[in-house]
Amino acid sequence: APTDYSTWPQASSSRADQRPRKDRSSGGGAPGGGQRQNPPCNTLVFWNVTMKEHDLESLVSQYNFKDMKWTHRGGSAAVWVQFESTDASTLALQALHGYEQMDSNRIRVEYSKNELNKK
Repeated sequence: APTDYSTWPQASSSRADQRPRKDRSSGGGAPGGGQRQNPPCNTLVFWNVTMKEHDLESLVSQYNFKDMKWTHRGGSAAVWVQFESTDASTLALQALHGYEQMDSNRIRVEYSKNELNKK
């Protein structure tokens, strides 16, 4: 019997339809790509961020973020994002690691070595 291709997902031609995607360049999409990972905490580091601050805030707001610290270098930024809990940061990491930005660069997300604003 012929294959019914009408039920297959269709590729979007719109750049406005951005969704998190797995990063296939780092060992199957696992954060860290096989490198030693930091233990889970409520703060994540977003690497290779090229989007505007309000766009990233909008992206992480669904995961109950509390604070954000940006460090710009070259054409991209590293951003430390603190969440309400480790559970919230874990959900954000799983959803946003490998997220494709408008310029096709992907965001790398990992747990921070230290919590943001911890005294």
